Formats: sequence, C-alpha cells, structure tokens
Amino acid sequence: SGDVALPLPTPPPMTFRTLPEYFVEDMLEVLEWVAHVLPSSMEANPAEFINFVIVFLGSADYIRNAHLRAKLVDLLHTWIQPQLGDETLQSRRSPVISSLLNLIEWQPSIQQNMVRGLLQLFLDIERTDRSNTFYEKFTTRYKAGEILCYLWTIPQHREVWKRLAAEKGGRGLYLSFCDIICNDSQYLLDDVIKMLPEVRAMEDLLLGQEWQQMDMRERQERESTYRHNAHNLQTDLYLASVYIRVMRISTAEVTTTWLLPEMATRVAAMLNYFLDHLAGREKRKNLRVRQPEKYKWKPQELLAQLAHIYLHLARADSAGLFVGAIAADERSYHEGLFSDAADVLRKFGLLDEGDVDELEAVGERVQVARLTQAADDDVLGDAPDEFLDPVTFDLMTDPVLLPRQGGGQQISMDRASITRHLLSNNTDPFSKQPLSADQLVPNTELKQRIEAWKQAQRAGSAQAMQQ
Repeated sequence: SGDVALPLPTPPPMTFRTLPEYFVEDMLEVLEWVAHVLPSSMEANPAEFINFVIVFLGSADYIRNAHLRAKLVDLLHTWIQPQLGDETLQSRRSPVISSLLNLIEWQPSIQQNMVRGLLQLFLDIERTDRSNTFYEKFTTRYKAGEILCYLWTIPQHREVWKRLAAEKGGRGLYLSFCDIICNDSQYLLDDVIKMLPEVRAMEDLLLGQEWQQMDMRERQERESTYRHNAHNLQTDLYLASVYIRVMRISTAEVTTTWLLPEMATRVAAMLNYFLDHLAGREKRKNLRVRQPEKYKWKPQELLAQLAHIYLHLARADSAGLFVGAIAADERSYHEGLFSDAADVLRKFGLLDEGDVDELEAVGERVQVARLTQAADDDVLGDAPDEFLDPVTFDLMTDPVLLPRQGGGQQISMDRASITRHLLSNNTDPFSKQPLSADQLVPNTELKQRIEAWKQAQRAGSAQAMQQ
C-alpha cells in the first residue's frame, strides 16, 4: 500500500507470465463496478487501488494487451471525472475519491510514472489487430487526454511531462505522441468540415417545400442519413476537442518537439488548413449550421484555441522553423490568412487585443519568410542530385546515413524525412530491414558540402544582381 518502485523489473516473473489474461480483466471489471456503484468500499485503503492502476498502466511487459490497459484508463477517468471542471460533479465528490486524488497529486511514484504511462498507452492502443477498435481507440485517447489535462494543472506532474518531452532532444516518446495528436486531430476535424455542409443542406431541406413533396420512403432514407451524419458530427467534435485542448495547454511550456523539422511542417499545415476554413472569408460560410448547439459545434472556441497554439509555437520559434513551415504550406496558406483570422477574433472578442496584434505580427513574419523562400527557390532550385533527399527530392538540411546493407553504398536521407517515415513504419524505406532512429548517423561531410554550395549560390546571385 506504500510507494511502489517503478518501473517493474523485466522480464516479468514466470509466475505472473503464466496467469491467464482474464485474471487481470476480471479484477478490472470488479474495480469498475465498485467505482461506479460502491466507491465507499475502497475507503479502508485507497492506495492499494491507485497503485494497482498506476503500476500496470505503464508496464507493457506485464500487460501486453493495450486494450486491457485501456480499462485502467477507464477506471482512472471514473475517479478523476469529478475534478474535470464540472462544479456540480466536484461538489458531489466522495471522501474516497478525495483520497485517491490526493494520492495522485502527492505520491512520488505516481508523480513520476503516471504521465509516461498515459503517453505510452496513446501509442500502444494504435498497434492492435483487434476488429471494431476504430472509435474505441479514440475514446480511450479522449479519456487519457482529459486525465492529462488534469495532470497538467498539478506542478509535479507538469514537470515530469516537460522532462519526458525533452528526452532525446524532443525525439523520444513525446515525438510519437505529438504525431498521434496531429494525425487524430486532422482526421476528426477534417471529417467535421466535410459533414457540416451536408448537415446544413438537410436542415434547409426540412424547412422547404421539397420535403413536403417527397414520398415516405425517400424521407425515411434522408432522415436516416441525417441522423447518421449528426451523430458522427457530434462524436468527432467530442473526440477532437481533447486533442486540441492538450495542444493548447501544453504548448504554453512544451514546444521543442513541435518545432523539430519533422513536426513543424505537419503541425503548420494542419493549423493553416483549419484556420483557413474557420476564418477564411468564403470557406467559413460553409461551416454554418442552423443549430450548432445541437451538435456541440463551437467554431469560435476552436478558432481561439488554434490562435493560442499558433502564438505558443511562434513565441518559441527562435530558429524560424515554424514560421517557415507556415509559409511553405502551398495548400492552405495565403497572404490574407492571418488578417482574416484577426478580423474574426476581434469581431467576437475571442482573444485579448494584445494577442490578436501578436498573431498579426506572426502573419507578417510568415509573409517575409514566404518572400525569402521564393528568392531561395530561384537560387537553390538546381541542386545536385546527391544533395536531395531520395524520397522527398527536397534539398537536405540535416543529412543522416542509413545503415549499410550488404556491400552496397550507404544512403543518405534528410533527418526530418526519415524520422517522419519511422513514426509510421519502423523499417528502412529501401532495404525494408528493421530500422530505428538510434541507428541514424549524421553525415557531417555531406552537410558541410551542402552548406558550402548554398553559400556559393547565394554569393553568386548577389554578385549578379550588383552587376
């Protein structure tokens, strides 16, 4: 019942490994029932319950089934839910829940391991061969995300979060976590953007004469499609909300990973795409529905959250990578993007005036970067093939050597390019052999030649302009 030494020793003892999976599953089902129906039965020793959950949440070697560990998140969410912002729920908090929350806040082993366990489960829940788990993984991540938002408010847990994010220069566990946040947010919100016009069209149809003239069968089919779209819209918005909230609160202090070359491009493209749809003068009209509250659609709140994320990342972007990535996005970025956003933010009072001014200043920095990139494209557009990444064909900025396979020549790739590949596929893109980021070796000699070539090209261009 006291503090537990974590991580647990590996491999697990043979006596534990021989236990059937349902042994733990049955225990969790009992705990879930107790948490909902008879929480007072835990009053004698709440530490036993919370230690059980935290120990196995982060012990993948002991419970390999990620969906079984997801039940631990369900249990944690049940305990923590009264602390998630609803004052009515907080007022009903039982003494045993208060004891559990006190342990979460102050027990050292929980402080050191709870955030890591939740982040690891975010990743592990993706790697499953179970059927019908598509929305199950989103639901688990939603609950884990709400718990993470709560832990961020506790200084001890927040410091652990920041240390985890800094591991391996931001390219440790946290890089995979950020990748999932980006992937899931983009999938869910893109689905929302596609469904909103369909929902609006059905709302209009229901109010028109055409609806009255339809036969019963066609009405039933249209109503069925509408109910399906409305349900999916609510679900996607519900699930996406926690991803954006995690990004907004954490980027206030944790930005290193988001500003790595392999992430800056992705997060900039995602933010630009949704900013353009929410604030663009024409596109935002397509997102209007007659009953936004019915679907929990809050575009102004979402726009404000995205603006905060832009500001958090731009403030930390001393190297200009994020601003450059925004400018390089040819799909969604345009010159009026930030001024359009500023107009909407001011109109509805969604941000302080100082923050809106700062966002406009970010837009000015982006436009300068766009002009610089255009000039560089003219000067550096004819780079030697050996300087180009063999997958993206972009000029490399941080070339690394892949492991030599057989007696062939070692291949160089840009670190950002191969790291993005490894986030979804842990094999060499050429040999198909297993590959990890730890095996990449900086190609210092090639990097020096690329930099020398770039300097020579720029010097030659400057000289030509002076003549």
